Amino acid sequence: MDGIVSGRREPSCGRSGFSAAARAAALRPVAGVRSRTSRVLLALVVSAGAAGAAHAIGIEEPLPGSFHETSPIDVSGSIETSDPASTTASLNGQALLLSDGGPSGGGASLALFEDLVALDFDAVFNSLLLSWELPDATTGRDRVTVVAGDSTADGDASLESSALRFTDSGLAAFVPALEGLVQFDLTQLLPFGSRIYKNCLIDLGFECAARARVYIDNPPPSFDTQRVELDSFTDGVQLDLHLTAVSVYLAINGDGLVPDCRLRLTADEASISARHALQPDPQEATHLDLVQVGGVGVGFTRFRQDFFDGACDNDLIRDVLDAIVGNLENSIRDELRSLLQDPDGSGPGDGPLADAIEEALADVEITKPIGEALEVGLQSPLAFATTDDGGLTLVTDTIVQARIAGGGGAGDPEPGTCDAPFGAPDLEASYEPLAELPPLGETTPVGGFPFDVALVVDDAALGQGLKALTECGLLHSDLEELELGGNPFPVTALLLSGIEPAFASLPSTRPLTIRVRPTLAPILTAGPGPDGELAALRIAGLRIEVYDPTEDRVWLGLAVDATAGLEVGFGPGPGELEIGTGEGLAEISIVVLDNAIGAEEGPLRASLIALLEGGALSLSDELGSFAVPGFLGLELNPVEVARDPTAVSFFFEVVPEPSGSLLAAVATVALAGVARARRSARRSSG
Repeated sequence: MDGIVSGRREPSCGRSGFSAAARAAALRPVAGVRSRTSRVLLALVVSAGAAGAAHAIGIEEPLPGSFHETSPIDVSGSIETSDPASTTASLNGQALLLSDGGPSGGGASLALFEDLVALDFDAVFNSLLLSWELPDATTGRDRVTVVAGDSTADGDASLESSALRFTDSGLAAFVPALEGLVQFDLTQLLPFGSRIYKNCLIDLGFECAARARVYIDNPPPSFDTQRVELDSFTDGVQLDLHLTAVSVYLAINGDGLVPDCRLRLTADEASISARHALQPDPQEATHLDLVQVGGVGVGFTRFRQDFFDGACDNDLIRDVLDAIVGNLENSIRDELRSLLQDPDGSGPGDGPLADAIEEALADVEITKPIGEALEVGLQSPLAFATTDDGGLTLVTDTIVQARIAGGGGAGDPEPGTCDAPFGAPDLEASYEPLAELPPLGETTPVGGFPFDVALVVDDAALGQGLKALTECGLLHSDLEELELGGNPFPVTALLLSGIEPAFASLPSTRPLTIRVRPTLAPILTAGPGPDGELAALRIAGLRIEVYDPTEDRVWLGLAVDATAGLEVGFGPGPGELEIGTGEGLAEISIVVLDNAIGAEEGPLRASLIALLEGGALSLSDELGSFAVPGFLGLELNPVEVARDPTAVSFFFEVVPEPSGSLLAAVATVALAGVARARRSARRSSG
């Protein structure tokens, strides 16, 4: 059959060089796929053109992987030919009108074309297939795949695209770890010398006959144990703090009938409670801001006061002072309420309880360990928080980026980075489908199981992840062995001749390499996979080549579109998720772009489709598995994975035994600096 000349933008031997117009077009900024080798290759092509070698021909605009939100789009390019008038070409089967672009060098000319192509937004991936026939009956093809739909630029956020849900049982499970992070320090709240009470106890009208000023004295205020309780409501979360065996020593500076002495206040338990609304921190959206709603509740169990020391060692004076001063429980309660109150309501200031929780959680990483497990950069700025009677939901924006490790593969990459293979695509954007997070309750949607924590990610955020993984080497491989019948066999001309007889023209022991290269990232489509898998993964523009290292040439080049079924299961390890695909591919489309081996295309396509449907190219090994990182030192075990039409939900239960690794890494946070300005103002005024 007639040979097919490749339309790929790569140097090929024995063809003529660039015209000035072609060189300018080749060096224009790239708006779709930015190959890390593109500048090197373009420089080689231009310099080769000056020496009389061939240049790239085919579709020049649009670029592979470019995104388009409107239709139709302009498609343009050039074909190198000896006679533009005798050259024919078609785009997606429709005849093109060619114009003479003048000489390209070496006695050849350029046939230029430009056309409008309508896009199918339902299909998302749109392929542009250029076919041509030269005057000498040589034929060629070029193929570019573009994306029809909205996109998220690299580094931008997919808005409200993920959520973290804590049920009440999940909040309760994290309370012990929270208690280890939040150390309520009474000495910070009630430091030595701070005045907590001032009053005229007997006012005669013309003078005060009995006045008492009460200050915090040594030993410092103390308690034995603390207990934290969290509960969710429709308007926020209730935070309760219980302190046992509370002891506070006071110094009384008396006037008139009140002598100077000391006072010890004790209570079996002090309970402090406040309700807080949740919102993103206005200064740093990755952190949670607790805004106090209403007042602070303070209560005591078995409150007691005992006067002693100085004149108060006398029983009679102590009884008289008790009668004059009265029970200080209400005064102490009011003072603590004032100290614990949010200073400016909905303003930027926080009450001590909210401040303590925020500081405790500030160093707790949720998304970073997940990003490190996947070897990508992951950020989740908080968009908003909602609460209900069953739990708390944090809705976040999502930014996923490939972070390429330095060193070109030397050594292990640092956490959160990947060692991308040479030539992996550098994609400017990811597909942004119309997606919506599903509602979350207290049980899983499929099995109805109770859970503690849920992570929900919509298809827009998952698309960013697939883009980053593609830039890190997903779908990029060099196969020198094929597994047939469960056994590996080296890829040789003899092996491939069993699939395509044309390879019998090569020496039977000739080693060959099957190169697989993505040109754009796969996407998730709504609905299950071809065989009922959790989701459908659509792959387009995948280049597969049979490369001959002996002769340094490509014998066969293909462009493949297909759909794989995506599955997520549970691995044997604690918190381990396994991500893989179904046995084979479906909805397979194959276009032959390079056919130097002279294969018969119809039988070749049929054989390759049968192999791909049978699982000859599996993505499971590339996707692999990863362990879900713990949170607040507690491990998470998977309960269920569910697919909403445009989101994937992961449900977990908390393992009660703390791992301790995170708690050891996070310093215990004291209630440092709370209400310091207000205390200072109180001292200076008294």
